[in-house]
Amino acid sequence: MGNLGLEKTLSRMGITYIRTPVGDYNVYREMQRRDALIGGEQSGHTILRWLQRTGDGILTAIYFLKALAYFDLKPTDLFKKLSLYPQTTKNIPIRKKKDINTWNTLKNMMNDFSSKHGNHSRIIIRYSGTEPKIRLTIESEDGSIINENIKRFEKLIISEIGG
Repeated sequence: MGNLGLEKTLSRMGITYIRTPVGDYNVYREMQRRDALIGGEQSGHTILRWLQRTGDGILTAIYFLKALAYFDLKPTDLFKKLSLYPQTTKNIPIRKKKDINTWNTLKNMMNDFSSKHGNHSRIIIRYSGTEPKIRLTIESEDGSIINENIKRFEKLIISEIGG
């Protein structure tokens, strides 16, 4: 779920960015598989694999400050290099689940969105693991693309499975 702007910034810096399904468990499992040292989620969970299996905010803050001191940087130095993309998430109540992989109308809309907006925008649609909701997230370098599209997707979801 990490921001596309973060992914592009890290790529420019030569840092590999890998996406996993949502959840600390999935992040940690992929970190083990790739022997990665740092992983995390947009929610702020950061895993320092050489120390523990889950995120710890205080430990992350300590290592962040330690890294800043080591590289003689201020937090603002990092944020000047980072351009996060605008992002909107809608949590839509549902009455039933429909398999997203076989939901052709939705898949076609998502494919159309991706082909029109390419590498500068992204759409994520997934069911909540804890609530009867579907989460619709659109991010784009251009905020107007979000506004033009989010209602279309929300309308389709509500009309077919909305609660």
